[in-house]
This record gives sequence, structure tokens and C-alpha cells, in this order.
Amino acid sequence: MAKILKINNDADYYYERGITKSDSSEFIDAIDSFYQALEREGENIWIYSEIAGNFLELDLVEPALKIYYRIIALDKKADIGYLGVMQCLVKQNLLPQAFFYLNMGVQNGALSSEFELDDEFFEEEEPRLKLSGKNDGSDMVAFARKLMVSGDVKYARQMLESVPKEARQYTDARNYLALIALGENETGRALAITDEILLQDDTDIPALTTRIVAYDIEGNDEKKREALRFLDSLRLTSKSDINKAAVCMQQIQNSELAVKFLRQALAFQPYDRNILLLLSIAENNCKNHRRARGIMLTLRKLYRDDMVVRYYARLFNKAYNKILEMTTELPEKIKNFRISYIKSRITALKTADAVARDLAENERFYEAVMWLFQSNELGLMGQTGALLAEHPDWRPFIRELLIDPDIHYRVKKECLLAYLRRARDKKFFLLVGDVMQHFKPRLPAHTGDPRLIDAYWQLYTTLAFIDSDFDKRLAAAYRELSKTVKLRDFGRFDLRPATLAAVMANCAGIHKIFDSPTDCCEIFDCDETEMRTYMDVLKLTPREKTTDRNGRN
Repeated sequence: MAKILKINNDADYYYERGITKSDSSEFIDAIDSFYQALEREGENIWIYSEIAGNFLELDLVEPALKIYYRIIALDKKADIGYLGVMQCLVKQNLLPQAFFYLNMGVQNGALSSEFELDDEFFEEEEPRLKLSGKNDGSDMVAFARKLMVSGDVKYARQMLESVPKEARQYTDARNYLALIALGENETGRALAITDEILLQDDTDIPALTTRIVAYDIEGNDEKKREALRFLDSLRLTSKSDINKAAVCMQQIQNSELAVKFLRQALAFQPYDRNILLLLSIAENNCKNHRRARGIMLTLRKLYRDDMVVRYYARLFNKAYNKILEMTTELPEKIKNFRISYIKSRITALKTADAVARDLAENERFYEAVMWLFQSNELGLMGQTGALLAEHPDWRPFIRELLIDPDIHYRVKKECLLAYLRRARDKKFFLLVGDVMQHFKPRLPAHTGDPRLIDAYWQLYTTLAFIDSDFDKRLAAAYRELSKTVKLRDFGRFDLRPATLAAVMANCAGIHKIFDSPTDCCEIFDCDETEMRTYMDVLKLTPREKTTDRNGRN
């Protein structure tokens, strides 16, 4: 196992205890010990490496991957970071991204140029590629499912309805159509589709679970009980069917059957955060308080920074006799209260200095803000992140957000813009898709006009999410616009940075997404008439999209 490091304080004790636990295959306790060492030695990449390695022993690839990203962000010459990221990506069948990190590691001198992704690196098996045959329909179904997740239900429905009856994926397509109908509260249509499916196979679990939820929405308790009895009588063996049954029990808030199916799901995913959290809540609802606390103890060791887990762990510290909603998030009432509380505190505190001071002194405010960055409240997240980026003590936290794959890009963009405006050292790391980019931006010689500088950073922030080699082109565009602005008299116009960013992006032709003033104005949320007025004053010619003879771009 790993060599024991001397870390100069009591972090050494927890590190050694973690090594001992890991050597004894007590991986959960090992992770807990390593995290305690990390609290005392916050940027030690070897402690991070041990945490990630133990997550992988539990087959928790996502948490391990996050840790390896963090190692690279701390030290871009750390070979353990690149090797760990590559190992996780190969396990997820993401070979192009794995090769990207191989090349990045070689370029940064962390890996030898002779390093190869050989058979040993692939460990259990090589990634499998799937080819779709004619009339298979799997490509359409898979793409339609992605559209459903993104909220584009209209086109998803069109694609699913086009899958022919002879296609192998026809039943899957019909089941997804039933889910769409259910989401639009068309329970009659959902039931009609499931009738059609169950007529062919009365044990089709996706159709059966959709049916149960539809009966629950309609308030048809008799038919729901009948369907539940039938589902309970089936001997489910596949991971997919068991998960669907567990999700169905969560949707209809049936704690007793949820316990049954969630326990079965643990056989396939023994340390999955959502399964463990739902099971703990379901066990508590069934008055199995000791089991609920035991599961929550495991969750607290594995997911220490998870504020939802922390909330329920505190709640279950003693027997909790109220029935709770089975959810993987905070209860709606608590969530709304925290959002209102954060808004009121920020409004009252006003400045970044005051917010930072209150976060250091007010545990309740700190916990609410930490929860916020794990929530789906994108607008408030972006606003709060931008405020925190103005304070030097919180910039390390903002850099952590930039490399977190779970943080929405809209939030990252707000945080990144504030970081670039305020930080003296503008070096940062950004995770775009599955690829981490390193940036060290420098502002070229400029006019000194703060509005032009702000426009530069707005454009830089946008480009960071769509390109990786734009610095020289952007610098040239900025210098050119600076000269032009100096030569012109804007008179009564109050120059707006967002509009200047749109002008700079369009005229320089830095990227195809800026090929028309209309597109630029949508991206930077500015007025197109104002943009064209700026261009008239500056004597610049707008770049318009070109079309072929058939009117296509």
C-alpha cells in the first residue's frame, strides 16, 4: 500500500489510521480518516489521492474523479492526478477524454511521452462499442431520452413516435411516451399506452410502474393497490427493473415497498448516495430508527460535504417519528426557507466583505450557502458566487466550483467573470464537459477605460466555455477596438460593456457563434440597435452570416 507520509501535525495520525483502515479493506472508515487528515492539511495531494483510491475500491467513480480533478488543479505536474482521471474515464468508457488527459500530462511534464494506455490500464475489460442495425431505433430512442432530460419534450415526442413497430426499441419508445404523458399530467394517455404494452407483456416493469404512478395521480387507490400487489409478487432480478420499482415507490411515497426495492438496489450499487439517502428516510418512516441512523452514518463518512446528507443526519440523530417525504433533496419547506434566508442576508449585508465576515462567524448562514451550491437554484447560485469571487478569502472556493462537473455552466460563467474582474492572480482551471482547461489570462495594453476592460473579460468568460485556444485572437481584437474607441467621439452615448463585448466578438470573427449581430446580442444580453449604433460611430462593418443559394447557413 502507500508509503506513510509525515505531515508535521496531527494530520499524520489520521493519515496513518486511514492507511491502516484501507489495508484492512475498511474503505469507508479509511475515507473518513483521510478527510480528517485533510481538514488539517488542506492542499496535500497525497491525502486526496488516498481518498480517491478508496472511493474507487468502493466502485464510486464519480466522487473519485472529482478528487483527481482537484489534484490536477492543485498541481498540474502531479502524475497521480492524470493517472487517476484517466483510470476513471476509461471505467466510464470515455476514451477520447482519457487520451486528452494523457496528452495534457505529457505536455505538463507529469507523464513520460512513452506512457501508453495498454491492456493493463484498462483493468477489467476494454470499452465496448455498440453498432445499431437497420430499423433498430436505438439511436433515436437514446437521443430522445437526452432531449427529455434537457426539457425539450416536443422534439423527443416526435422522435419517439417515429420509431416503427418492427423496431427492437419500439416498446422502449412507447414507455418513454407514457412517461412524457405522465409528466404533462395526461394520465389517461399514459394509461392507454401502458395498456398496449402490458397486453403484450404483463410483467413489463417500466409500463407497470408508470401505471401505478398514473393511478396515484388520479387517486384511484383500488387499482393502485391491485397493481402494487402484482408488482410486489414479481421476482425482480435486473438492476434496471429494481431501480424503476424503487423510483416508483419514491414517487408514490410508499415507504414499506421502497425499503424492499431499495435494499435490493444496494446489491448492485452498495454505496450509491441517492439509494442510501432514500433508504435511510424510508427506514425512518417505517420506525426502523437504528437502521436509518446506521445508513446515515455511512453517508456522512462517504459524502462529508453533502449538505442534504448533513441535514438528515442531524434529524436522525435521535428517533424522528414524523413521516418524511422520500426525496434526495431538502424538503420543499426547508429549501424555500433557506433560499429566503440567503437572499435576506445578502441584501442586508450588501458588500462582499460583509458577506465573507458573516460566513466566517455565522454557522447557519455558512451552511445555507454551502447547500445552495449543491442545489438547482442557478440564479441565486450565480449571484452569490459572483459576490464571493470579489473577496480574496473565497477565491479558492470559486476555483473549486470551476472544476466541479456538477456545477451548471451558467453559474460557472457568473463566478468566472467576477473572478477575472477581481482576482490579482487570474490563473484558473475550468472543467468544460469532461475536459479541464488551464488558463492564465493577461489583459493586453489598453485604454484604461474600465468599460472596455469589463467587455474584454465578458468575452473571455464566454470563449472559455466554447474554445481552448483563443487568447491571441482575443488580445488582437481588444487592441484593435481600443485604438478605434480612442479615435471616435461617442458623445452622449453611455458605453455599456456588454454591448462593447458584442461589437468586439462580431468584428473580430473570433468564433462562428458570433457570426451575426443578432447572435452576439443574444449571447451578451444587449440591444441590437444599440450595438449597430456603436458600430456606426466606430465606422465598423457588422459581420453577417453567409448563406448559400438555398438559403442555408
